[in-house]
Amino acid sequence: MSTRENQASYQAEEPATAPKSEKGVLNGSDRNEELFASNPNVLEVEKADPEDLQRIRGDAIGDTLYSERFVLNILLKLSKLEKNLQEEEEMEKDLCTLWDMTLDADMIEYLLKQDVLTLFAEVIKATNDKRLTEILVGILANMCDLKKTRDDLCLQESQLVEVLLDLSGCLDALTLQQLMRLWAVIFVKSPTEHIEKWYDLVCKDGQFIENICFILNNAINHKVLLQTLETLNAVLAKFALLDNPAKNFTELFIKSEVINATMEAFNTILTDNAGQENDTDELEKKEVKIKQTFCNIHSILTQYQQYSEEAYAAHSEDILLCMKKILKPLALEVDLETWQTFELEVFETLSDLLEILPRCFDPHLSSYLIKIWLKVLQTQQSSASTEFEEELNHQDLSDKCLQLLLLILTQASNAELQENLKTVQSENKGRFLKSVEKLEKNGCVVKAYDKIKNALGE
Repeated sequence: MSTRENQASYQAEEPATAPKSEKGVLNGSDRNEELFASNPNVLEVEKADPEDLQRIRGDAIGDTLYSERFVLNILLKLSKLEKNLQEEEEMEKDLCTLWDMTLDADMIEYLLKQDVLTLFAEVIKATNDKRLTEILVGILANMCDLKKTRDDLCLQESQLVEVLLDLSGCLDALTLQQLMRLWAVIFVKSPTEHIEKWYDLVCKDGQFIENICFILNNAINHKVLLQTLETLNAVLAKFALLDNPAKNFTELFIKSEVINATMEAFNTILTDNAGQENDTDELEKKEVKIKQTFCNIHSILTQYQQYSEEAYAAHSEDILLCMKKILKPLALEVDLETWQTFELEVFETLSDLLEILPRCFDPHLSSYLIKIWLKVLQTQQSSASTEFEEELNHQDLSDKCLQLLLLILTQASNAELQENLKTVQSENKGRFLKSVEKLEKNGCVVKAYDKIKNALGE
């Protein structure tokens, strides 16, 4: 398996405040556009009279200034709620306030004491109100940031776990976004000793992974697609650590359907981004995030030898096309000193893929690698930055480029090699061949070296 710690590659998002209702169903629909962000029940100490402070703190939850009476009143009204929130505007406002309150650990502990996990499970299971479900799942996602919430869900096998797993089959994008955030937090932050329990719960459900694939194949909401990919990454990274899972990991995850779904989501996001011109910096950050998550997922899926080979067999051309979309911008970059962990992960993932895919010559892929190698060479010769030297070892990067290049060039004809190596100028031919010579010798290196030497006329 790849030496990097896959389980550390995804950082769970921070707890969220109640978002604006927006257009957000898989096939598109509208909700109330108002943002219920006010929180009239957060008691303002600055405005309180000194003689009222003791009374104020007497109704406060823990070290917060949130009113216990207000929270209990919300929970009571929730348990008796019969109408949709569209008809209960004040109730929607109060629930959004409660959502904001769950940024505080004291509030989460108080809600757990009120057995909200059972209450929320019953309400979610009984309601058809999408907005209500979204809010409750969002509150739960915030609550899962606290270890006690995750422990209660896992160890007590609460009804809520079954409800949340089933909810992965819903079609509402805003609910799915909160749901996937919840699962990502659980899998990223749960300790190793709980992972087997979570694995058994997911296997018992049977549809969770199928539902994730359905979302990735069909959703058009980018936030949902990215959050679902990040959740899949977190699930894979943790479950891959299991020694003896009840159900074979390869049977559950190392299959064509999962690979195809990740490529579908990846291409949907990148294709739509290509037509956008505003917020360039924001788009760039989003693209790096989707590319990094995609690479992390496939660095795990490629580690199971014949199972991986069989799963990827029908997707060889498509998966390399995805990798070329990632590699091309790197080949066009002028300054390698801006490279960080993400760029190195791209090479690791491409290496993992090339090891299990049928050998083939891809002129574009090899061209990108040659351009990157030449830039590494140029940077190596001119850079005076010791900081860059420490962060990205030039020699390691050069060797990785060449190793990947050799895996591709072994299948090229002499004419294809000559055409592809035109970018290696005469003054760099000797350096190129010497660099190849220094690589660890194996059959692939020897074969490629002889072919390259002939093609360059050396």
